[in-house]
Amino acid sequence: MITPTLTPLYTEYRPVQALYRLEADAARDGWRYATRRRAGDIAYDIGRVDDALAHWQAANILQPNQLGLLTRLAETYLALGQWTPLADTLRALLAVSPGNAWAQFQLGLVLAPISPAEARTHLRAAALTLDYRPQAGALILLLEAADANTDESELAMRVGFIGVEQSRWAHAEHAFRHAADLAPDNSTALAYVGLARARQGKTADAWLTSALELNPGDATAHYVAGLVYAGRGDYEAGVQAFTLALALDPLEPAYYAEVASIYETLGDLPDAEIWLREAVRVAGDIPRYQQLLADFYVKYPALTP
Repeated sequence: MITPTLTPLYTEYRPVQALYRLEADAARDGWRYATRRRAGDIAYDIGRVDDALAHWQAANILQPNQLGLLTRLAETYLALGQWTPLADTLRALLAVSPGNAWAQFQLGLVLAPISPAEARTHLRAAALTLDYRPQAGALILLLEAADANTDESELAMRVGFIGVEQSRWAHAEHAFRHAADLAPDNSTALAYVGLARARQGKTADAWLTSALELNPGDATAHYVAGLVYAGRGDYEAGVQAFTLALALDPLEPAYYAEVASIYETLGDLPDAEIWLREAVRVAGDIPRYQQLLADFYVKYPALTP
């Protein structure tokens, strides 16, 4: 028996051919839910995300309220940072599956910086599930402490900071962008948008430049710029940014600690020790910096006083 073989070219382009066949059949016979769904899956697998979304959206019109499709749409909108269609899709998903803790949590995250009261409802529902309780709990405490007198931009910043602490960088960017929209003169918000974007592998420099041009005297903006530069291996620019931050706010121990971290990365341990000791001196009784210095001496016992 002769076994048919596939040429490398055919193997490489088989999904494209399958998609073309689906589209050709649909042009003749019309689209159905199953073919729209399949076309979207294939388009997504070959990296044509916009085409995938178009097919899935059409499938959702043909046959609404399909749990699997709504979940796939929500996951894709989340990955793309398309917050408005994400919120709409999550609401549709919860209409089909009210007990879906993932959807409750994600909708709470999306709404936290822009609609705190509605966000609390969804976060409380998510917190009923153990897996989401710690992260949802931090936001619930923040949002419950807000009242009518709470500045909306400041609240969005705090939501963003929780995103940073939890390494949810896309949500942090969403929150910081909203803070910047509410307060266009908030240079710190612009800088943090840059940091959140950098941590996602996106471009950040335009946001940092806007922040520093808007307010060159914003020590936090210089510090955040330093985090971005150091994070991509531009240590000279990182030290320069942290030094500028220190010139504006010499009593912030985090700035000293970041310079120390760069020198340690570069193998300059004596300078790293000097900067860490300065961080401890400035920090006073803050235990975090004392622990950083103690850990440093554990790693490099020859430097222990």
